[in-house]
Amino acid sequence: MLSGQIRPLEQTMHGAGDLWVPGKSLDPEFRPATSEKLQSQLSNMLGNVETTGVDGVLGAIRVPRPGENIRGIVSLDLCEVVRKTAFALSTTAGKGYHGRTYMDGLWDVPEHIVAEITQQFDNPDDPDTQQAIHEAIGRNYVDPTVRAIVQVMVNGGHIKPVEGFEEIADMLTSWRESGLYVVANTSVAAGCEEKTNEFLDENFPNGVDGSVFPGNHDGKGRIKKADALGFVVKKLESYGQRPRHLFIVDDTPRHNKDIINRSPVENVRGYVPLFNHQTVALAGLSNSLFGAIKRPGREERNVGFEIDIDHVQQSLEPFSPAGAERVVLPMNEYSNVSHGKTPLETLRIMNAEINEFLQAQAA
Repeated sequence: MLSGQIRPLEQTMHGAGDLWVPGKSLDPEFRPATSEKLQSQLSNMLGNVETTGVDGVLGAIRVPRPGENIRGIVSLDLCEVVRKTAFALSTTAGKGYHGRTYMDGLWDVPEHIVAEITQQFDNPDDPDTQQAIHEAIGRNYVDPTVRAIVQVMVNGGHIKPVEGFEEIADMLTSWRESGLYVVANTSVAAGCEEKTNEFLDENFPNGVDGSVFPGNHDGKGRIKKADALGFVVKKLESYGQRPRHLFIVDDTPRHNKDIINRSPVENVRGYVPLFNHQTVALAGLSNSLFGAIKRPGREERNVGFEIDIDHVQQSLEPFSPAGAERVVLPMNEYSNVSHGKTPLETLRIMNAEINEFLQAQAA
């Protein structure tokens, strides 16, 4: 600013000379794409096929062909499943990547920010108040920082695909050719939709039938991934499709649990790559994932989870033989848990079970 006058932060970021600081939103600079733009983009990605928007959530999907029979749906998360978003966030902070940490330990919240937020609360020493302060810091400082960095990194093309993405691309194409309908179901920050589709087109050509953007990375937004998937199924049903099988891969257990509990189809199986962003206690993990699955009237549901746990082998040693690549742990009659070492390994497990499913369907 040439005048020497310092404007409030909320008035900045609209001119070429403005400086971004952590905690400042860049949402005005990165506007969400329109449904029409995403439909046109997807059509071009898939060879000028007919596409449609999805009522209830931002996104676009391929219109089923006449006579097509969709045998099942794949809900594909992107960040930490096929692209290294956490790694990109870590590099912007100049620190090493230590798993799915996102903001944990990457930036120290300035003392004046902590003091400013804390003084808005009474009884700051009360444990409940301390939790509220922690959440307020996340909401007002950490979340805008993460969102802004992701918006810049995605739109600048700086987030790379995971190791083995070529093999994953072959899997996605094979699933589609076999009658599965693959939907990228991602909560990436608003304003990243078109560049996300470009990323998919470049690294996973012809790998998806569409993409939806519920924008709910923290699980607290109005539209959750389960809602987005339900809207997709409803749209497919409007074209006479009745998919009965769902395969989910997502690195966040709460998204998987929510989708399973509110699944719009009968048979569900989830695959969860986990990283060392938390201490994994097996009993607690199983309760978190499966505690609310069995509900009155839904006992017929076929539910299971595959879990890929990296850097937490110690918690699994009592259950995993030395040198074992995979271990299956029965949790209840509806589920099992297995773990590998990488997102690619998780998707290999998923691919093997999808192939078994397709063979059974063909028999």
